[in-house]
Amino acid sequence: MFPRSDGILLGGTFERNKWDIQPDPQITDRLINGHKAFFSAMQDPWS
Repeated sequence: MFPRSDGILLGGTFERNKWDIQPDPQITDRLINGHKAFFSAMQDPWS
């Protein structure tokens, strides 16, 4: 997660010798679901 003045950037991966700039849907899903789980764990269970 990378905070920016105009929002938050989710992502950032590295694979040696892979230069394709097209997003991988499986990695996108994994990143989004991971961040959802992270922030869901911070919710007040009583609200």
